[in-house]
Amino acid sequence: MPIGSRYIKFQTLLGRRVTSFGIMSSYRGAAGTAVQSPADMVQEVWFKDAITEEPDLFLIIGHIPVSGGEWPAVHAAIRAVHPHTPIMIFGGHTHRRDCQQYDNRTMALESGMYVETVGRMSMKLPAKNDSPTANVAFSRRYLDTNRVTYQYHTDKSDNTFDTAKGKEISAGLAALADQFDLRRAYGVVPQDYPDFGVPHSSEDSLFHLLATEVLPVALAQCNSRAALPKYIIFPSGSPRFGLFAGLFTRDDELLVLPRANLFVYIPNVPAAATHQHLSILNSEGSDNERPASVREVDLSVFGEPHGLTPGYVTADGFANIGDDTPHVPMSRYIPPPYLACPFPDVADTTLIDLVFVDFHQTDILKALKKTQSTITYTDKHVYPYSPLRLNKTLSVYARLRWK
Repeated sequence: MPIGSRYIKFQTLLGRRVTSFGIMSSYRGAAGTAVQSPADMVQEVWFKDAITEEPDLFLIIGHIPVSGGEWPAVHAAIRAVHPHTPIMIFGGHTHRRDCQQYDNRTMALESGMYVETVGRMSMKLPAKNDSPTANVAFSRRYLDTNRVTYQYHTDKSDNTFDTAKGKEISAGLAALADQFDLRRAYGVVPQDYPDFGVPHSSEDSLFHLLATEVLPVALAQCNSRAALPKYIIFPSGSPRFGLFAGLFTRDDELLVLPRANLFVYIPNVPAAATHQHLSILNSEGSDNERPASVREVDLSVFGEPHGLTPGYVTADGFANIGDDTPHVPMSRYIPPPYLACPFPDVADTTLIDLVFVDFHQTDILKALKKTQSTITYTDKHVYPYSPLRLNKTLSVYARLRWK
């Protein structure tokens, strides 16, 4: 069953004919759903019918990486019918700035993570009398998301940039913050805890804080199994932002851990069966939507980088520099897909609770099949561990430890 329209055909204000698709990557769906792969999708009759007529441009948007993703199947299907029609692709999922050209008349752009970047792609469509194989003139730009960037590109000053509609929206957002009590303070964060700015094992890392303090403390509250030995595994893709010193508010809670996943567990797992569990998960588990490492480029192209602030310095598959604002590259340390709280100090024969986030249950069970052969663990062995959801663990911890 499709969700929404499978495609749309429209004309631009200047009369250019566009055929547009929105596509998902091969990704496991929620219970009772399956996501069709792009390779299978392009074999469908509806897709073949949709691309029969040649437009001036194919515009494709999808939650698929532009490097190493599943776009080639879609690109090849269109090229089999229309070898030279320009194609513009906007991708995603790997949370980085990236751009690739699949041929001289196709460009694919990916625009960073969490609205930190506004990606801009443009092309000069060929004239009617141009050669059908001539190169298409593409350009792309990665704009830092901030007021200074917007003022510069709109040629506005601080006094002339705001519009009546913009002020209305800001006032509405402030009213929503009051309505949902987003300024409520749970405690005071004693220091900065970056997500990717330090190694995940560093005591200053948010991941270390979650593993050694937040999850063990929060999950022990109102839990009848709190005193039993347990091994807690969690996905490194859960945090969406670092923590900064100062008041920790409901707004921060929503920013840092937005997903309301449940904690579940498998009881009475022999401790010996979990020793290699984490390493197997990280070698075979899902990519967990982790942001990719920033790829460094030669800063000499910017001249002497005096006074530059830390930020994105992007190398992609296009010819020239795409970063709108030059930066000194940020230090980025990417953790493995899964992390764990400290292992309980118990004998290998001790039966423990294996605790994890429900979204990754399939990966957890699959790894257990490789660490032991005594029991074939299935969904029936999994039970709710705590009424506390992942997105509330930080506020519970803050009220207890950051008063």
